[in-house]
Amino acid sequence: MAVQKIIKIGEELLRKESLPIFNFGTGELKQLEEDLRDTLLAFREKYGYGRGISAVQIGKLKRAIYIKTEGFEGMLVNPEIVKRSEKMFWTWDSCFSADIAFFVKILRYCSVEVEYFDWEGKKKILEAKEDLSELLQHEIDHLDGKLFIDYLDEEKKLLFMKDVFEKLKA
Repeated sequence: MAVQKIIKIGEELLRKESLPIFNFGTGELKQLEEDLRDTLLAFREKYGYGRGISAVQIGKLKRAIYIKTEGFEGMLVNPEIVKRSEKMFWTWDSCFSADIAFFVKILRYCSVEVEYFDWEGKKKILEAKEDLSELLQHEIDHLDGKLFIDYLDEEKKLLFMKDVFEKLKA
């Protein structure tokens, strides 16, 4: 098992843009897939929740995410949203990097189409709706240095950050 430490909100790495992966089918990429999967499964076992994780959350600035849902399981390398629905929906979002200690209500697209590569370099397309769509948007945001709290308006963000820092001091 290759469980990795999850990077927490406030650490600078989470704000950096992840780098594309060009070397497919390597032992290094397979190890990244195992690290992501094992870390996700360990988090799920500990907290009873969790469907996806990005490489940056385990300290790897690489464009890769791992998803485990009823409808899909696997690593998506260099995922890119290529199509979005016009319709959006409100959803409660949280993050491993916040220990799923709080949720914020944000808007996400109802459906997305994601182009990605598997670890061997085969190009694929994943059409996602509702929960899977929201999850993919969340994880791909991580690869761009964006966090779920960035969707809060400035007033809510200021109140939210004040509450978080006060709880961290306690």
